Amino acid sequence: MTHSRATRCLGAAIGLMLVATAACSTKKPSNNTASSDGPLKVGLMVPLTGNLAQPGGWIQEGVEYGVKQVNAAGGVDNRKVQLVTVDTAGDPTQAVTDANKLINQDKVQFIIGPITSDAMTAVLPVENQHGVASIPVVGSAELTPSKMPYGFSMLLNAADQAKAMVTFAQKKNYTRVAILHDNGQQGLSADGALKADAKDAGLTVTGDQQYSVGDTDISAQALSLKRGNPQAVLLFPTDGTDVGHVLQAMKNLSWNVPVVGGYGAHYSTQIAAVSGPSSMANLTATAYAPFGACPGQSAPSATKAFLSGIKAFKPNAFAALALDLAAASVDSVSIMKQGMEGAGSTSGAKFASWVETHSGSISGLINPSVSASQSSHYLFGPSDMVLVRPGKQVSTGVYERADC
Repeated sequence: MTHSRATRCLGAAIGLMLVATAACSTKKPSNNTASSDGPLKVGLMVPLTGNLAQPGGWIQEGVEYGVKQVNAAGGVDNRKVQLVTVDTAGDPTQAVTDANKLINQDKVQFIIGPITSDAMTAVLPVENQHGVASIPVVGSAELTPSKMPYGFSMLLNAADQAKAMVTFAQKKNYTRVAILHDNGQQGLSADGALKADAKDAGLTVTGDQQYSVGDTDISAQALSLKRGNPQAVLLFPTDGTDVGHVLQAMKNLSWNVPVVGGYGAHYSTQIAAVSGPSSMANLTATAYAPFGACPGQSAPSATKAFLSGIKAFKPNAFAALALDLAAASVDSVSIMKQGMEGAGSTSGAKFASWVETHSGSISGLINPSVSASQSSHYLFGPSDMVLVRPGKQVSTGVYERADC
């Protein structure tokens, strides 16, 4: 080959390389939902085994129903959602393994879950490192936007619940209350808020006890609290099964005082399975607003539509569902869709920025409003919550409000 021919060939090769480079440089980033090819992979991290398997199943049912609705409407920016589900078994260490798998192997671009504050705290370094947005099911007030920059919880904030519980006790003219909570991060966060709110309200805390999630014998804690002679117990659990064991322990001690509970205390099917339906006669608990009504009052139309739709979707699971938690799970899929399309990206930072500044424009949910902001990454705030009587339903899935 002559020198001039070699030069011409080299020049042609360089030209082709420049054309190829230019062509590649015009390709839009893969985090732009409108330009990405293939399905939008979404990870679902829930416990399907272990102590929290039943709530994990409720969330799974809701998310799957939400994905079905979103895909029927064209997906997210014309990309169908593909759900990748992993079983965390309620274990924070397993949750970290699962998060790494979802992000690095399955290449998910969004995560729903995990369902405890302990697990979320464990996986945050992984999610934050990769800039993955998420909607967990956590209640700890310690999970602030600075710690959870790309995550927005679908669960009610423990501090908001504590405030509502103490306000209810105050309206009932209770002056002496005991506190009982589980030892998870959410329970510990609630304990601090309950004590502070009780002090501000002028209530005397006669005792403060904790138990481990999944404990079946809470007799010692109940006996200790009984000795303080409170007028009511402020109970903050994660799971309804635990509430059943608390109520059973109180029954065994012939101790019948009102119990004002956090969100897990309204899981009536779990409670009844342990301590019987009658154990809820003196129980009040927090719940999502669309699932509380006064006797004779009709549920909101969006609630009715959801109840009808999810019953048709999974008829065999319907009777055991905590319907308002399943509804929040459905809403989470819709919020994911609206956030990604609004931001024009699957980037965690862009999704978070859009939700923080546009939460008031999110629509079409079962829960009527979204309260997230730059100062709070909880999707549903104090106005989205009511206190209900778990032992009394005014219609399927809708409990009697405690303020009726």
